[in-house]
Amino acid sequence: MARVDKIKPHWPGGFLSFLAAGGMMFGLLTAFFPPCRILFPMNVFLYIGVHVLGSVRGIQIMMLLAVVIHAFEAYLIRQICKNHNLNKEDVLGWVWLTLVIGYPAIAELKHVLSLKNA
Repeated sequence: MARVDKIKPHWPGGFLSFLAAGGMMFGLLTAFFPPCRILFPMNVFLYIGVHVLGSVRGIQIMMLLAVVIHAFEAYLIRQICKNHNLNKEDVLGWVWLTLVIGYPAIAELKHVLSLKNA
């Protein structure tokens, strides 16, 4: 039977991960929940998004693209976890974390794995 490692998912340090999570949350609220567009951070997202992307439809397309990219990153982190024989609970945690913040979770897992293998 193969050895199963435990590397608990954890929030990466640094400001980038909070920025990524906030960007996804506020972007999705702005794009797909019109009543939220009058609230403070979302009205700023709406103003900038409409000026940069041209319309609310542009914001929606950009956020859908972000969701697709995060889903692909979650697939990649699942493969990394499987290659390193992590247990299923930890794999699921890393996948959810990647869906929320994207690449910073992959970088954190690679960092932890490099420390473990050193």
